[in-house]
Amino acid sequence: MRLPLTIGGIVLATGVLTSAQSLSANDALRLHTMLRDVSDAVKKNYYDSTYHGLNWDVRFREYDEKLKSAPSLNGGLTMIAAFLDGLKDSHTYFSPPPRPYRLDYGYRLAPIGDQILVVQSLS
Repeated sequence: MRLPLTIGGIVLATGVLTSAQSLSANDALRLHTMLRDVSDAVKKNYYDSTYHGLNWDVRFREYDEKLKSAPSLNGGLTMIAAFLDGLKDSHTYFSPPPRPYRLDYGYRLAPIGDQILVVQSLS
């Protein structure tokens, strides 16, 4: 599965992810690679060459170091999203891939009129 990065309406693909909850050495490498790919994509495609006053290279090194202490794959993905959030730009964001699992609460909801109602119980 490819990880999309959207910059001003342009979707760029980055690294492939696995679904592990603990951070393995392989996941750590993938996260660092994704961070580098995201940083490079912003440097290449972002409309503001001053990055809203951020020192982009220093910010990259800071978050690359933070990723070393990521507790899990999800924690690392959150850090990458925070890295981009520093731009304070609603059109530049990190969208991680869908996870390979679904949560099932045992019921289905549906909008009916102005309300959301339980329409099917699965238990």
